[in-house]
Amino acid sequence: MGYSHAVRHSVLKKVLPPEGRSIAEVSRESGINQQTIRNWIKGSETGIFEDGNQDSCPRFLTPREKYQLVVEAAGIDDEQLGEFLRERGLHSEHITIWD
Repeated sequence: MGYSHAVRHSVLKKVLPPEGRSIAEVSRESGINQQTIRNWIKGSETGIFEDGNQDSCPRFLTPREKYQLVVEAAGIDDEQLGEFLRERGLHSEHITIWD
């Protein structure tokens, strides 16, 4: 199963410093296999992931990815929600529709 750039970025942000949460915890929370997360970490360290977000267009997200973004957005205060949405190429309407 392929994951969008937005989902990879979100997971990596949780497991890499400064958050530095455990891979096991983020895996349970996101439903993404621990080895997949380890591969993403290795890929981010070697620079094989592109910085562009060409595959994060909302229309190409899977239902699971949309759900994950809704869950993440629910845990973010209103002041930081705008930044969260911009980083992922989303608008607040996307979260409302998918909720």
